Amino acid sequence: MGLFGCFSSGGVRGGWGMNSNFLSTGGIFMMIGFLLIAGLIVYLIVKNYRGAENTVNDPLGILKARLAKGEITVEEYNSLKKEILG
Repeated sequence: MGLFGCFSSGGVRGGWGMNSNFLSTGGIFMMIGFLLIAGLIVYLIVKNYRGAENTVNDPLGILKARLAKGEITVEEYNSLKKEILG
C-alpha cells in the first residue's frame, strides 16, 4: 500500500494517493484561498505605499491641510503663511 496509503501503485483509483482527483481533495479551494490571501497582502502593501506618498511634511502643506479641514480661518492662514515665509 505504501506509506500511509499516499503512494499506491495503482490500486482501485490509480495514480497518486487515495484521492488522485485534485478537485475532490479540496485543492482548488486551497488554491483560491491562497490567491485571495496573496491578493489581500499585495493590496494592503500598495495602499500603504500610496498613503505614505500623500503625507504632508512641509510647513506650508500642513498649513494648507489645516485650512482645508477648517481648523483655521483664512486670516489665520495668511498670518501664519507670512510668518513661515519670513
